[in-house]
Amino acid sequence: MAALKRAGSNYFVLQSDQKRSNGGLKHSTSSFSDRLNQMDILGESAYYVMGDNPNDPDVFNAHDQSGGAEGILGGFLDEGSIDYCCDILYRKFGFQLGSVDNQREHALLLLANAKSRERMNGGIDHVLLLHRKLVANYAEWCKFVEAEPVWYAGELNKRLTNRLHMELMLYLCIWGEAANVRHMPECICYLYHQMMLLLNGDLQVAQPFPERWYLDAVIRPIWSECAGMTTKDALGKHLEHTKVRNYDDFNEFFWRASCLAVPVDQAGARLHTHPKTYYEHRSIFTLVLNYYRIFHFNFMFLFLLAVLQYCVTISPRGGESGLMQFAALGQVVTPYSTTDLKLSLVFLVLAHALLCLFKGLLELAQSWHLLTAAFSSSTSSSLPSRLSYGSALALRLAWNGTFAALFYVMMAEGSGSGVHPWLDRFAVLGPVFLSPGATALVVTAVSPAVVRTSFWSKFVREGDSCYVGRNMTPPWSYRIVYIAFWVVLWLCKAVVSYWVLISPLMLPSLAIYDMQLDYKTHVVSVRNAGIICALWAPVFFVFCYDTQIYFTIFQAIYGAVKGMRMHTGEYHGFTDISRAFRMIPQRFDSKVVTALAVRNDLFLIL
Repeated sequence: MAALKRAGSNYFVLQSDQKRSNGGLKHSTSSFSDRLNQMDILGESAYYVMGDNPNDPDVFNAHDQSGGAEGILGGFLDEGSIDYCCDILYRKFGFQLGSVDNQREHALLLLANAKSRERMNGGIDHVLLLHRKLVANYAEWCKFVEAEPVWYAGELNKRLTNRLHMELMLYLCIWGEAANVRHMPECICYLYHQMMLLLNGDLQVAQPFPERWYLDAVIRPIWSECAGMTTKDALGKHLEHTKVRNYDDFNEFFWRASCLAVPVDQAGARLHTHPKTYYEHRSIFTLVLNYYRIFHFNFMFLFLLAVLQYCVTISPRGGESGLMQFAALGQVVTPYSTTDLKLSLVFLVLAHALLCLFKGLLELAQSWHLLTAAFSSSTSSSLPSRLSYGSALALRLAWNGTFAALFYVMMAEGSGSGVHPWLDRFAVLGPVFLSPGATALVVTAVSPAVVRTSFWSKFVREGDSCYVGRNMTPPWSYRIVYIAFWVVLWLCKAVVSYWVLISPLMLPSLAIYDMQLDYKTHVVSVRNAGIICALWAPVFFVFCYDTQIYFTIFQAIYGAVKGMRMHTGEYHGFTDISRAFRMIPQRFDSKVVTALAVRNDLFLIL
């Protein structure tokens, strides 16, 4: 009877529908297919979908929609199966009858829409296509929490013609009554996973839940916890985000495999003990850490060019111009020695180690709340994640700190006289220190997924505990263009900076370093370091900023060449302007509209 009631209820009888059909729609017991035809969702051009002439009698008969929805590429036969799914889900989980009616019409419209575009989508079955779209996030979520997806295990019968119908309807019914819980997509995945297990365990609905069970026992407790984000203080103002739990905090509970052990009607109770996990640190250190790789790169780029210029300056041919100054690179003139060359390389690696150590300390301060958060026993499974990231961070700090100390000892040895046992080992220790970072850099540039899905992801901030943003890596072809762009820009920057900014300052800096100056003030200066820093400070700031200048110049040159090749803006009189306006739709299609949309248009035209 419930199926007959739903089949007889006309969800489409709205004023707007009545106006469009001139009052043709009325309450009736007709099927969804009949009412679908009355709505005429395909329009007058429906015949052209098949690429035939609608005036051909054979074609007209083949596309005649008088017998149900047979005109939609071979027939729309999902309604009876969807009705069966609605009956089963209504009795099993106690979904509200009105909500089931709404989601029934929702599913049938989505299926009809997919059916009408079946040929445009390469002949993929419309049910399978819609199923892929709806459960795509669920499949990703199962992979993330390392759980096997749960699909409907019931047998097909005369009323159920496709198991995917049951999965679609369960997902839509869960979503339909989820209210604001829809803002937590991984929570929806959890509900679908657990409720499909319940359904597979009772295929004959021998143990049905009472009506409104899903709303009262599942959704209401979860939302009661989420509603705490609206708490206000004594002045009537909303509390700061650090003092209340919001959607992000609750959704992260469902990023852990431990949530699978929680019964679906106990999720709200478990969320009650779930602590706040998302903190937005608003400080200058957050800004520095987010852009640290840029600062780190600028520091090391400048140090590399400075060390190169230093080695050239103390070489026998350092006074020559052009590329000839590099001819004797690796040789030195008195009073310098090869030890000074080694010390310059040690300084370069020492600077890198100190910058990495400083970044690790910033990450430790930034992630302290993650490492020391008081998790209850219900979320104790997050302990391995915290320990893995904490151990990886501790290993990075120990690695960078140890090598920074070793390189400092090498610098101290080289400044004195006598043997240099540690400095002599730099040829081995230097590559050992740099090899992990160089390997990670190359692998990340070539295949980021290798790092993201392996143990080495723990060495990235917060490791692999974040569900979102994992599949945002651009295609390899785009990465090649992107890398080539920056390599060309940095080469230009290196050439100009080396000869314009760094070369004029190196010789004066070495002279100032060896000067014995007497200061009249009480300032104590080691090797006149203050004067040298004041000399190089403007160069450092210009070096950090001039990347934007090179980018602007390169962009202008490339844009000008591209514009000349495309003849952009070349209009010779009113006739050309008029022709250009008439070409706007065609240009829009070729420049903006996606290839998929263009192919769909061709299917409609042919």
